[in-house]
Amino acid sequence: LHDLDALPPQDEVIVMTDMFGGSVNNELMELIRRKNTHLVTGVNLALVIGILTGDEEEPADQLIPRMVEEARGAMLYCNEMDLEEADPIDDF
Repeated sequence: LHDLDALPPQDEVIVMTDMFGGSVNNELMELIRRKNTHLVTGVNLALVIGILTGDEEEPADQLIPRMVEEARGAMLYCNEMDLEEADPIDDF
């Protein structure tokens, strides 16, 4: 946390945690007061990859909500799939 003070205030910082209300997330909530600092919780791998590979020119406050929405679509309960109709390889 203290290392963030060394960054110029215009530097964009994105912090991701696993679970809202968890001890790590609670500890980091104070970071959202820092200008250009974003805290995202409930992350999955699709979200992390989306943010890391997103367009560097897109403002973080637009990229993050878009990637959160896309990551939600990546979550699936496979037991509910019709295995006769779905071919997982076709989805790639």
